[in-house]
Amino acid sequence: DWASVVAALLTALVYVVLMVVMAGFDPAAVIATLIVVALLTVVKWALNLVIWMTILMALLSWLNPRSPAMPILYQLTAPLLNPLRRIIPNLGGIDLSPILLFVIVQVLIMIVTRAAVSLTMFGI
Repeated sequence: DWASVVAALLTALVYVVLMVVMAGFDPAAVIATLIVVALLTVVKWALNLVIWMTILMALLSWLNPRSPAMPILYQLTAPLLNPLRRIIPNLGGIDLSPILLFVIVQVLIMIVTRAAVSLTMFGI
């Protein structure tokens, strides 16, 4: 949904501009950099959402597998977990694919955060 993407991008842009203003810089001088940093911020937020959905799905599968939220969480996380399930075999009924997804997404978050920080440090 493009409206949601635009709303997230505008929210991230406001967030980044406020952070730059609080740091004492003029945001008008580096607007192109701020747009890229806002886009990276949205990517970071989406990756954090993937982590929280994966954690919630894993917890619900242990505590209450018949929860009404399980089908929704499964539909949202299955496209990310199914390719990993083909790579990692089940170990006695234990699914390790959420752990691998968690590690991969954490590495991606570190890369995106490092890129955003380096852009703001050298772009301003």
